[in-house]
Amino acid sequence: MITKSTSSALGFLRFPLACLVVLEHYYTPDIYASTIGASSCYHEIAFFINQTLSIVTVPLFLMIAGYLFFYDTDMNGFDSGRYFAKLKSRFKSLLIPYIAWNFIVLMFFFGAQTVTGNNSIIQKEGYKAISNYNATDFIKAFSYMDSTSMPIDGPLWFVRDLIIITLLAPAIYFLICKLKIVFPILLLIIANTQLSEFIPFCMAMCYFSIGACMQLCYNDEIERLNTEKSFKLSILIFLILLLILNALQHSNYSSLTLFCDLLYRIFGSMCLVAVAYKITSVGYRMPSLLTSASFFIFAAHKPILVLLRRLAFSTAFAQQEAVLILYVFLLPAIAIIFSIALFYIVKRWFPILNFLNGYRL
Repeated sequence: MITKSTSSALGFLRFPLACLVVLEHYYTPDIYASTIGASSCYHEIAFFINQTLSIVTVPLFLMIAGYLFFYDTDMNGFDSGRYFAKLKSRFKSLLIPYIAWNFIVLMFFFGAQTVTGNNSIIQKEGYKAISNYNATDFIKAFSYMDSTSMPIDGPLWFVRDLIIITLLAPAIYFLICKLKIVFPILLLIIANTQLSEFIPFCMAMCYFSIGACMQLCYNDEIERLNTEKSFKLSILIFLILLLILNALQHSNYSSLTLFCDLLYRIFGSMCLVAVAYKITSVGYRMPSLLTSASFFIFAAHKPILVLLRRLAFSTAFAQQEAVLILYVFLLPAIAIIFSIALFYIVKRWFPILNFLNGYRL
């Protein structure tokens, strides 16, 4: 079961993690190439956010998903009735919005390409024009595009993987019952070897299994994060891992960098949970509008952010170092605010569109 304090902490994290995802998606290879003349200060800041600070977000989302999926399950047996009820719930909260948002982004890209006559106005150079799509291209746009290994609404690769992992939940439950923490460790090892080619979504399944394992096998240990000592220690560990990883990413120690990267993703996630425990324990709660809008931000921000980048980098100001540094924070902030505004419009005046947010407004 989940205690009230744990529920509050995990709920608090939804909006900050969604914002970190938006920050992560600002700095991409094409943005780097278009600003290659800028000094190292801009690139260091953007790289730090994109490749270091924010890489903890999706692992933590997946751990939380695994933890919550088995919240009413124990090691005494798997209830098939509850499982099918959860599948029905995930059909509404994951699959329907996944299809809807990919369709919206597909139509948005098509409209932008048609109006401007420029196939790369939103997408990068080299993408096929949507008007030239065949049946296979449309299927891939909703699943696994050759150029990115993601659906056309790129951030939703996480939802795609989570849908598939949910279908595999009975097998994950059985293996955790047999192997406990050894199972996610095995997945972690496999995910970082060539064996991962034979197990699709292995890394995502690893993080989901860590959360599931914490719920099924070590649920009491989670509450240990809800102490003053754990809070202070978590801050220290998080900062140390963050600084070491950032330093290693500029070195040639590839194996050590990978090891520290994994430590940061896993233990950094737990540190953030400890911080959330501390914040919520003093009575602070994230405004319900922001918490409810988290998925909407996650799903809607990418085309908004891409369009803002295209517009911003088309101006003469984009050649100035101070402006480029400002863009790192300003453009994601505008995308977040605009996404929240869209969510509020849906919530206030068009509740019939609640499926865009997994039927939660």
